[in-house]
Amino acid sequence: MISSQCNRRFPDGGRTLTEIRRDIRDRIEHQLLFDQKLFEVWINEDAPGRGTDVNSWDACLSEVRKADILIVLNAGHGGWAPNDGAVGICHAELMTAQDASPAKVRVIKVEGSEPLSDELTQTNARFQTYVSRINPFSPPVRTEADLIRAVDRAVVDAVTSLAELGVRSAAKGGYSTGDALAWSRLSFDDRAARMCATMSEALVESGGQRLGINAVQTPIAGGSVVFQLHASPASLAVAASRELVGRPFLADHLLAQDYGPDLAGPVHIIACQSGVTETQARTLLGFPDATIVTPGFGIFAADEVQQIQFVLLKDCRDDTTIRSALHRLSAWLSESGEDVLLFQRAKRRRVIIDTISAQLQSMSD
Repeated sequence: MISSQCNRRFPDGGRTLTEIRRDIRDRIEHQLLFDQKLFEVWINEDAPGRGTDVNSWDACLSEVRKADILIVLNAGHGGWAPNDGAVGICHAELMTAQDASPAKVRVIKVEGSEPLSDELTQTNARFQTYVSRINPFSPPVRTEADLIRAVDRAVVDAVTSLAELGVRSAAKGGYSTGDALAWSRLSFDDRAARMCATMSEALVESGGQRLGINAVQTPIAGGSVVFQLHASPASLAVAASRELVGRPFLADHLLAQDYGPDLAGPVHIIACQSGVTETQARTLLGFPDATIVTPGFGIFAADEVQQIQFVLLKDCRDDTTIRSALHRLSAWLSESGEDVLLFQRAKRRRVIIDTISAQLQSMSD
């Protein structure tokens, strides 16, 4: 799928982006692999009509989800929107693909297009802010010839990288062989210890500093946050596994004396051997009124009153899956802007547990 605003002219005074996209579509669809057609390209202008049960907005987002590759021609225009308070369709298409499968997204920055007289200023600004936040590697193009070459390179890169991802996924062979099988033979205690050790190693190798057993100081949003590491060696639905985790944030005040005064947190990361649910997250927290989001790595939970934060990493069955989940957590934090909020909550949590610790100490004195 190729996504862009339709009526802007590129370069200024040149052809419309719709005309250019049609030519790019035809060019891509004529590429063959061993005399076999490889690509089918969807653009909204030439798509067949849909039933009245599907509006144009939902139809475009449905095609985004189905597409194996999304090429975004970013001319700084968020696309059609009903008013200046809404996001544009191009913004929604990019956001939908980025949330579901960022590996398939390629953004090409188109500089020098001709603005339209009726553009929505705030809608476009929101789109530009979102693109800046996800920060795609996107060298600008300024001519139609450069744009066509950039699309060619983007398609080649996408096909190559997605094929490599598929090969790696196929090579894992599920969870019935290799390291995942070896880990499944371990006792609950040994498996939990291995899961925590792997998380600790991955965080340290990514720039963190080990503070002690299962605690790593990690740079976040210009500050330092303590990640306290835990593991559920089986499903959280299994009582014996769930009991190994407990509600670790209830002991945060006991950990305060182990942290330097400039460290925020802790934030708890819990590696779970199988899938996780929102119900499990709310049960672990102990009450339902909290921020619960479900990105690709598992679940992020935040209590805006007590400033408790924890992460449930799903499908942590071996070294590779744990490191992959941590990478996706880090990417989500920076791309969504949640890293700043996480750091702010962590600082407030530190104030809370320091106060509790000081009060308990004064009572014992």
